[in-house]
Amino acid sequence: TVQLNRVIELDEKQIAHLVEESVAQGFRFVERLVIEYQNGTNRFDQPGEILLTASIQDRVIGIGGLNRDRYLNHPKIGRLRHLYIESSDRNQGIGKRLVTQLI
Repeated sequence: TVQLNRVIELDEKQIAHLVEESVAQGFRFVERLVIEYQNGTNRFDQPGEILLTASIQDRVIGIGGLNRDRYLNHPKIGRLRHLYIESSDRNQGIGKRLVTQLI
């Protein structure tokens, strides 16, 4: 069973394998999520923002966040950010569940 969990404090070790896999596939946005979280640029801690992980038996298999849109500054408009599902767990509806919960 997939569990969706709100991230209060990002543990980079829990998602290191997602960073590695995504970089190998040519995507740097999960790596950028970690960098921005570490340096405080984006911690998904503003009103209306959230960062979630998807896990199976305590192993993180996906991640994604929702930020307020900084260009429109409207409380009902957001941006999905850094959405990534581990390759072996794709096409099972996990990404859809994650996006639905984020919204």
